[in-house]
Amino acid sequence: MNYIRRTLFAPALCVLLLAGCGPGASGTGGAGGQADKAKDQPADPNDKAKPAPTTRVTKENYDKIQDGMTRREVEKILGPGMRQTEPHPPGDTSEKYIWQVPGHNTQLIQIIFKDDKVFMRYQNGLN
Repeated sequence: MNYIRRTLFAPALCVLLLAGCGPGASGTGGAGGQADKAKDQPADPNDKAKPAPTTRVTKENYDKIQDGMTRREVEKILGPGMRQTEPHPPGDTSEKYIWQVPGHNTQLIQIIFKDDKVFMRYQNGLN
């Protein structure tokens, strides 16, 4: 079982971690200087603060996911996920899906479905 987890989850996690390290990620490149200038400006009392984006990718929702649930049942809890396409051995019916917290590449839920049922699940960075 540990071999399967290392084989399936490690490469995907590496890709996700590396995806956040390029230009434009977390303060590099682009308009970083403009954001610093905006901090020095006094707050405009007429500006309405926008609520923080909500996400269904939470530890509470992760804990609701149980082995044997269908993908449709999981999507009722988490919403639609991103299907990961990887080569599979002949006859392998497993599919891997990832749900991420918007703007946080390392906060995620990863689920492997086999025959459209939860076979394995993993979360990272959720409290």
